[in-house]
Amino acid sequence: MGSDVTRAAAGRREMVPGSRSALLESLARALERRDLAPLAADETLRLRERFRARRDEAGKNPDADRVLETSTPDALVVESLLGWLAARLPARLTLLLVATRGSEVRAVGGLTARALLHVQEMVQEPGDAIQIVSADLGFGLALDVAEPGPGARSRLFRLFVWGSPR
Repeated sequence: MGSDVTRAAAGRREMVPGSRSALLESLARALERRDLAPLAADETLRLRERFRARRDEAGKNPDADRVLETSTPDALVVESLLGWLAARLPARLTLLLVATRGSEVRAVGGLTARALLHVQEMVQEPGDAIQIVSADLGFGLALDVAEPGPGARSRLFRLFVWGSPR
């Protein structure tokens, strides 16, 4: 695993050489993989920008059959949807993942749809987020936890998917 960590500094993210990545270790545990392929800081930033641009495009021109945007306080709803996607995405589809926890951001590549079965455990607190995208940007998923609003009793999972299988 790499030894660089990305953290927020003056409103933008930067790599901190020599830091041990607790987020990357958590990803390896959650995904049950020791052979994660972390992306370099510049690749991570480019991937996040490409993801944002493609997500914005999908949000403006939604294909009603293939775009989903929802929010729920129920973790079982999210787990069920992730399981449904994992079962229907092509087995050989290669996915890239960007994880955010607090101020740390890490990206890994070489994942399969099976990773969707495990990512929810990485998104538990406000500020946690996962972005998953296929290399061709034909499929993407964003999952995060919003701060509970006034009077809310629990966290709120927010999910956006484009290019979902039919």
